[in-house]
Amino acid sequence: MTENGVMKLESRDGTRFEMGIAGYQYPEFEEGQQIEDRNWLLADVEAVDAEGRAWRIVDPSLTAGELARLVGWLENFGNLKSDPVSICFMEPCLSFEAARDDGLYLFTVFLESELGRPTGSGSVRERMDSKLHFMLTPAELSEAAASCRRLAESYPVRSMPDHLSRED
Repeated sequence: MTENGVMKLESRDGTRFEMGIAGYQYPEFEEGQQIEDRNWLLADVEAVDAEGRAWRIVDPSLTAGELARLVGWLENFGNLKSDPVSICFMEPCLSFEAARDDGLYLFTVFLESELGRPTGSGSVRERMDSKLHFMLTPAELSEAAASCRRLAESYPVRSMPDHLSRED
C-alpha cells in the first residue's frame, strides 16, 4: 500500500477495505493530453470479504476531484439522519453508501467491474461485483474521513501547465 496514507475500514467479521493512491495515472504532462486525463488517480485497493477472500487491485478508477468530493461526503456524516446516502464516481467500479442506525453508521463499499473480486484462475480472470459491509462508530468514520483527506491533499486536482493555459 502507498506511503501517502490509506483509508481503512475493518469489521469484526474480518471484512476489510483499504484504499490508497499509487499516484496519478499520467505523472507527467503529455502533449495533446486533456485536462481530465491529468487528474486520473491509480486507486490502490485491498479488500477482504466476509468469507475471507482477499484481493488487491491498482486501477485508474477515481479522479483527484472525485477524491476531494469523497472527503466532503465522509466529513458530512455528522448531519446524516437515518436515510441512506450514497456517492458514486465517473467510473462505476467504486461507490459507497451509508446510513445511521442507533449511533452507528452502516457503511457499504461497492467494488464492481475492475475492482471486483477476481474469480477463477489463469490468464483471463473474471471479476465478481462485491459489497463490503461495516458497522462504524463515529470515531472510526472520522478516522476514515481524516485519512481520505490526507490522500486528497497528497494528490490535488491538477490544472494545465502554464505554458498551455495562456492565450496569445
